[in-house]
Amino acid sequence: MRRIANFIVGRHTLNDAREMIQGLDESLAGRKPLFVSDELQHYATVLEEAYSHEEPIPLTGKRGRPANPKKVIDGDLDYATVKKMRKKGSIVKVDVA
Repeated sequence: MRRIANFIVGRHTLNDAREMIQGLDESLAGRKPLFVSDELQHYATVLEEAYSHEEPIPLTGKRGRPANPKKVIDGDLDYATVKKMRKKGSIVKVDVA
């Protein structure tokens, strides 16, 4: 049995994407989703916020402020984007990245 874990009807804003991913995360109870979306950049941004952690940069021993930690996306997150190519309003090709 397959089901839709969450959906949002909205204007495709960054806050809508955050609400969507937050609701999805709550419904999956800690499991990582296979997330497939269109090319809306907000989804990549919010998925990075929700499913990443910070890794500290090792100290170099040099003077100055230490480097900020870098964000690393969790390795078990599966994310694909669907790119639809249209010709005269009809979809003629679909690529998945």
